[in-house]
Amino acid sequence: MKINEKNNSLDRISKYLSYVLLTGSALYIAVYLVVVFFRIRHPFELMWQEGASVDHVIRMLSGLKYYDSPSIEFIASIYTPLYFYLAALLSKLIGIGFLPLRLLSFISSLGCFLIIFLLVRRETGSGFSGFIATGLFAATYELSGSWFDVGRADSLFLFLLLWAIYLLRFNESIKPYFFAGVLGSLSYLTKQTAIVISLPIMLYCLIFNKKAFFFFIAPIVLIAGLGSIFLNYIYDGWFNYYVFELPKTTPVDIKYFINFWPIDIIMPLPVAFSMALFYFFTQLQKSNKKTFFFYFSVSAGMVVAS
Repeated sequence: MKINEKNNSLDRISKYLSYVLLTGSALYIAVYLVVVFFRIRHPFELMWQEGASVDHVIRMLSGLKYYDSPSIEFIASIYTPLYFYLAALLSKLIGIGFLPLRLLSFISSLGCFLIIFLLVRRETGSGFSGFIATGLFAATYELSGSWFDVGRADSLFLFLLLWAIYLLRFNESIKPYFFAGVLGSLSYLTKQTAIVISLPIMLYCLIFNKKAFFFFIAPIVLIAGLGSIFLNYIYDGWFNYYVFELPKTTPVDIKYFINFWPIDIIMPLPVAFSMALFYFFTQLQKSNKKTFFFYFSVSAGMVVAS
């Protein structure tokens, strides 16, 4: 009888904690949406790069070269240009300013929410777990510098990359692999960091799905590879200078490199970080190593990129 009472008490505590997690996740998501509602039409910069982002869009719409020799009037960003092309297209529809850039980032962040939910739900078989994972991502909004909805390429880059990862995880046929390759290429054309994350994922695909590997790598070669050569050609070599050569000159401060993990990751997210390590450990113990190597490849790429 006492054992049953103890089990009932534990069940009640478990349900209570589940409701707390569910409520907390819903609140973080709701707060993000409310904050964006008030921020998205703010007439001034939300962070220092937004004004430059608008200048990039204006330059595109004016028919001037995006990548060109540096001048007092304009210096291009060090990123690949897809985000700015899409922002320019959106600016034609709703007007030039911060709004089209923020709107593009906001929609992309919602795409990240959706992919995270679908990925975790599919992996765990639990919609509850998917919602908690989405809430955890929303909770990092302030921790990460509130960048989800600003006029930067990051949210679009991450959305396209997560979509590609989702397709590769739960499909082994040719079409999803091909579409994943297209998405990975578009992610690279949004921010070149994607190619660093994609390399270990390519190795995973080569090892575990040789038949479909070609259809994953082909669009990357055609869109990302030949696309870069084409962009470098039409911009007279300045594409390569801004996207690859200039970032190499950025000095690396070892202090930030060391502090990144304890201060930016482990201290704010001790439970999530511990559970991620535990998940890898449990997957390694299982006879099926495919899941372990998939997430190890994705994580390795993201860690190196960070």
